[in-house]
Amino acid sequence: MSTVQKTVIGVSVLGLMVLLLNMFGNRPPPLAYDRALSISTKDSTLLTPLVTQSERGWHVPKKTLVDKVLEAKLWGKGGPKVPMEPCWSKRISSQADKADKAWGYVAITCSNGPHNHRAQIADAVVIAFQLGATLVVPTVKEALKEPHSRFDDLYNVRNFISSLEGMVRVVGQLPKDFAKGNKSITSIPLKVTREYIEEKLRPVFRKDRVLYLGNFLPALKKQKDDPELTALRCLVMFKALRFVIAIQKLGNRIVNRLREAAPQSAPNRFVSIDLQVDALRQKTCNATIAKKKRCLEPSEVGLFLRKLGYPSDTAIYLTQSRWESVLDPLQNMYQNVHTKEYSMPFNEENQYLFSGKTQFERAIDFYVCSKADVFVPTVPGVFYAHVSGERISEGLDHIIVPSIKYKPGSRGVQISGGISPYVGKKSHPVYSCFCESSPKTTSESVAKLSTERSEGSKKKKSDNDVLPS
Repeated sequence: MSTVQKTVIGVSVLGLMVLLLNMFGNRPPPLAYDRALSISTKDSTLLTPLVTQSERGWHVPKKTLVDKVLEAKLWGKGGPKVPMEPCWSKRISSQADKADKAWGYVAITCSNGPHNHRAQIADAVVIAFQLGATLVVPTVKEALKEPHSRFDDLYNVRNFISSLEGMVRVVGQLPKDFAKGNKSITSIPLKVTREYIEEKLRPVFRKDRVLYLGNFLPALKKQKDDPELTALRCLVMFKALRFVIAIQKLGNRIVNRLREAAPQSAPNRFVSIDLQVDALRQKTCNATIAKKKRCLEPSEVGLFLRKLGYPSDTAIYLTQSRWESVLDPLQNMYQNVHTKEYSMPFNEENQYLFSGKTQFERAIDFYVCSKADVFVPTVPGVFYAHVSGERISEGLDHIIVPSIKYKPGSRGVQISGGISPYVGKKSHPVYSCFCESSPKTTSESVAKLSTERSEGSKKKKSDNDVLPS
């Protein structure tokens, strides 16, 4: 036998030995085989044909009643989330039926983020409806140093116009003759009433034929219930105002990344927390009312989540855009924390994070917080109210509100909290906009929702065509 032949035989034998070692080395431990063989055919933990052993392992223990109670406490009720059914369509009359229809325009500049845009634009629509005027597509202006933005940078204009069809006529811009006239801004209270419109706004409208809205004051305390105007506001906030496809797609990418980052103990689930460093530095956040703090520090947020029972590896989204050292105490307790800077695709950071326009950042926050499994507002205010309304309308009502009280005679604090009264007491105005889904329509609603989302994801062309003039 030649040297070459001996070498070939030696290599072959060595390869065979390596193959055998790999086969025996990669098999599950004997305990797993014993456990699999000891399971009777009637055991409910046996793998179903739809689930492979590689996906589930050899044995998965059943959830106890305690586990199910804790899961419901942390993540809400299981099962599909069914959107509520709109109830506003039959309560709004056509503008064509109004006897006091007038020729003129209502123009609005909205500000302070999409969560404020909703109420501001809803009031502009109500005023145009009551005056019988034509509404000009809104402009967006955030901070004083930020440039004006186009409405169609944020919102789907075609959807906005078509949703108001038959109630308020909408045009893209003022005619040139009107654009050169007096542009004094008119201040109005939020949730403006018919009486206020007739007494304060109609005289200005008759004189100038253009009403410029841009300064919004707190709502009047005593207001009569007006079902028609309430329904019109519902239509604007929950149907007419929809983000453009680009923002929805980016929001979905961030949501998917957060779900991928979720631990095995809570697969595909994440908590969104409205926590921003700039807000913590404001005087209103540091003030105390009735021995209660208005805002929570990052360390207190971590203690609150820990007290509720959330594991330390829970996936968390913060509305803070970029990481700052003041957030480190939270990360020391919960390592799986994400900001927009670390959850957003790198190629879209320049467009949305470094554009100098804060409304993009707040739009993303609004969208992600509306889709999260749990929403925790640490700051009371408009963002909490409008995100809660959006979530409730979509069947995502697990909203947990923390509360901090100072202990008498101690420097320590007492952390408590629970389900938002918006949900527990149904005190949110959204319940006047929607009806509870009946059991008969639940399956139909789920099927309709999945179909709409599927069609929306396949749609590549933006709906934002040229604005009408």
